[in-house]
This record gives sequence, structure tokens and C-alpha cells, in this order.
Amino acid sequence: MPLDRQMTRVMLVDDHPLVLESLTELLKPHFTIVSTVQHSGDIVSRAIEHRPDVILLDVNLPGKD
Repeated sequence: MPLDRQMTRVMLVDDHPLVLESLTELLKPHFTIVSTVQHSGDIVSRAIEHRPDVILLDVNLPGKD
């Protein structure tokens, strides 16, 4: 079953801007909405706001390991 492109939301979380930029460019053609979070304090509020279907998370964020 193909993914509904209008409903697939991805949130990327990483403290390195180049990683976020690279992943965004890689994923944008495949998903309708790609949101990014660079600061660990923003993760929960952004997830509540954007309601992503998938979160790709750097497990070694400063202050949030």
C-alpha cells in the first residue's frame, strides 16, 4: 500500500545544522512535510505542534541523552 504523501509528516531532530540540511534534502522529495528541530528543548513542543508520523532523532543531543 503506497504512503499517502499528503498525510506523511517527518520531524528531524539533530544538533548539527548540516545533518538537518542534508536529511531534509534527502527526504523532501518523498514526504510532504519535513520539520526540523535543532535544540533539544524544542522537541516536545514541536512534536505537539506538528504531530509527526515519524521522528528521526539524534540519540546524543546535548542535555537530552
